[in-house]
Amino acid sequence: MRRFKLIIIGDANHQYIINFSKWLRIVFQDLSIKIISFHPIKNKTIAKTYFNDCFEVPVNSKVMSKLVIFRTLYLGWKLLHVVKKNKLTANTILVHYVQPQLAFIGHSLKKRTSNYILALWGSDYYRAKTKHFLKNNLKHADNIIIGSPQMIQDFKKEYENQISKVHLCYYGNEPIENLEEFKKLSVTKQQSCDFFNLTNSKINISIGHNGSKSHQHIQILKELMQLKHCVKEKIRIILPMTYGLDEEYLNEIKIICEKCSFEYKILTSYLNDLGVAHLRNITDIMVNLQTTDAFSGSMREVLYCGGVVINGSWLPYQFLKEMDVYFEEVGSIHEISGKISEIILDYYSYRNRCEGNPEKIYNISSWSQTILKWKEVIKQQR
Repeated sequence: MRRFKLIIIGDANHQYIINFSKWLRIVFQDLSIKIISFHPIKNKTIAKTYFNDCFEVPVNSKVMSKLVIFRTLYLGWKLLHVVKKNKLTANTILVHYVQPQLAFIGHSLKKRTSNYILALWGSDYYRAKTKHFLKNNLKHADNIIIGSPQMIQDFKKEYENQISKVHLCYYGNEPIENLEEFKKLSVTKQQSCDFFNLTNSKINISIGHNGSKSHQHIQILKELMQLKHCVKEKIRIILPMTYGLDEEYLNEIKIICEKCSFEYKILTSYLNDLGVAHLRNITDIMVNLQTTDAFSGSMREVLYCGGVVINGSWLPYQFLKEMDVYFEEVGSIHEISGKISEIILDYYSYRNRCEGNPEKIYNISSWSQTILKWKEVIKQQR
């Protein structure tokens, strides 16, 4: 039997792509996976475990990186050069995270496969600086994968002529598999607090899940400074900033935190899967007020652990309400201090409302539940 050949275009270091490849191999026999990475591969041993072959697109020089249009064109040319030099073809080419440079070479990539798939992650759609490149990318795709019903609705408003290509494939979440193991092992909040050298005497409130300014950390912290003393003394603010962090922005956050009269913890060191699981296990409340979002994996993990999530009402989570997943909402950042106060002063009542969330979230987040739909789309051939 001939092996089915899949080429992934994406970041070979990204934990999501690694876990995706691991689970796809479990359900897809006789599968060859090659990856073309726009980022230098940090751990060749790990890469060889999950990919049959790895190719790197050389990074742009500092000079080229400053030339906005040219750097995009040049990256596209370099990727195509890698493809041609190594005579790469496949049954399916799957792009994980749609980047502007692919817009210039999509037609060439499509000629080298019978199924050219674009998987939109969220920020590549919602935060695209110009939709011109995205529009060009979409027209070359045979299939388009989107990870939430709400995002599909938003996509349809702008690209109705492409909607026939769209498939709903929930993005699996490896940390939820780890959290499932935590539950089986009865790992307590105290044990997870010990992992971070924290006491288990506070209600832990996580703000966002990385160091991107889009999480609006500073604005939220300024609002939380208005909390009454009786609330401040019960809480600990946790700022997970283990990736996507700008040093200047971190310094701004530190200055704000030093003025706050509540306990806080800034996490900047890399967290492996075990560390992430411990972080979700200690999170009692998560504040998710990103400017845009698709279907945050970190938010799902907190919901799965039974934590209380506060989402911005502008984020695309109506479909979760329709699935009867419980979470709180605020209409603006200015409402966050009031919402936090309400929850803290009656915390266990709010926590009890979350009891039905874990099973619902597991069904749309566990790779064991979601990977089969991905396989179905990947196997399609024109």
